[in-house]
Amino acid sequence: GALPRLGACLQALMNGTVWVAMMGSLVSYLIAMHDSAKPFVAGTPLGDARWPLVTLGAVVVFPLCLLDQRYLSCTSMVAFAVNIYLVAVVCAEFARRASSDSLPEGLCLVGAGTGSIAMLAALAQCFIVQMCVLPMYEELQSRSPRRFAQALWVAFGILAVLFSLFAAAGYLAYGPAVNSNLLVSLPHSGAADVARIGTIAVVAAVYPIMVIPMIAPLKNMDLRKRLGADATDGAVDRYRRVVTTVAIVAIVLVSFLGALLIERLGFVTVVDGAICVGAFTGLGPGLVGLRMLGRSSFAWRFA
Repeated sequence: GALPRLGACLQALMNGTVWVAMMGSLVSYLIAMHDSAKPFVAGTPLGDARWPLVTLGAVVVFPLCLLDQRYLSCTSMVAFAVNIYLVAVVCAEFARRASSDSLPEGLCLVGAGTGSIAMLAALAQCFIVQMCVLPMYEELQSRSPRRFAQALWVAFGILAVLFSLFAAAGYLAYGPAVNSNLLVSLPHSGAADVARIGTIAVVAAVYPIMVIPMIAPLKNMDLRKRLGADATDGAVDRYRRVVTTVAIVAIVLVSFLGALLIERLGFVTVVDGAICVGAFTGLGPGLVGLRMLGRSSFAWRFA
């Protein structure tokens, strides 16, 4: 009836939205890698144009995207350690400016200033991981809903602390004029340069994790129909690897072109975060709930 039809439409809509939202994240990752590496190559042929660093970033992340998710656990630990260090650097910079009475003017301690809505949209891009949940659960060792829920509670608790410290210290240290990529605002010191190098490693580690939900439909697709009923399991697996590899090449290429054309990290994160909020926390769950609750009045549908 109506529910199966709705399910088919929502599947196509959500899969397309996942690709758009994830592609925005991948574009922002390559932009962040470019911005982090640029101070080190200023005045050299690599720093004279935008494309060399973006190309290097794409070359670095591509082989990582071919790895199975369980092999990315070590890179995730590196990413976590670097994030801790980056937060410490930003907090130390705030403390240094506060102790020398050199904090910027125009600070709004209440937080109701220009850019508040954009900040929430950018934050949503970091917090909304609904599209990654199923692939992550599939790779969880000794998986169960209870174990996965516990992991999510711990992970989001740590994220809440890290993001709050990073956003508050960065804003208080540099004020309303802070760059949308805080690394650009950091001074050229040894500690800040280590943070920039670490950020490149973090982004390279997270990039393939964001690719996983994009290629999940291809990995789960029934390809035997295309190859014929008499195709062997080995032939189906080889064909599946070819299809997913071609998809990964296309994904990296499109994100590479996006990072070449779009230079502002803040623009990408705000637009992408707004898409994530609208699709994954609003539209999708709302339409499913509309049908599953079985209410048919016009007032309910309109609301």
